[in-house]
Amino acid sequence: SRASVAAVYRVVEVAHIVRNTGLSRVIISGTQETAEVMAEMLTGLGVAESIVEIDDTSLHTSESATRLNDIRTDRAVYLVTSAGHMPRSMATFRANPWKLHPWRTRRPIEAIFASPT
Repeated sequence: SRASVAAVYRVVEVAHIVRNTGLSRVIISGTQETAEVMAEMLTGLGVAESIVEIDDTSLHTSESATRLNDIRTDRAVYLVTSAGHMPRSMATFRANPWKLHPWRTRRPIEAIFASPT
């Protein structure tokens, strides 16, 4: 299976967030095939398999928000998606009781993995 370019960018951004924040839980929403490919890519980028969860029951943003509404946390929740999809995603997820951080996927991949100088 292959991932879309958009999925690759989301995975790279999530790996960056995990590496720089110590994020302890990653939930990937989408079709089973897409979510599994994204999970494989994340572990290939060094994200521990133990923190990656797949939600393959949510096929749309509103379904993801509803399904994930059960998660109660006082920690930051990063919503990773494209800049074009962000306004709709934020509006959908705002009803959840989280400290939500939007994270757009428009940065070049090279900048994300560049070594600090």
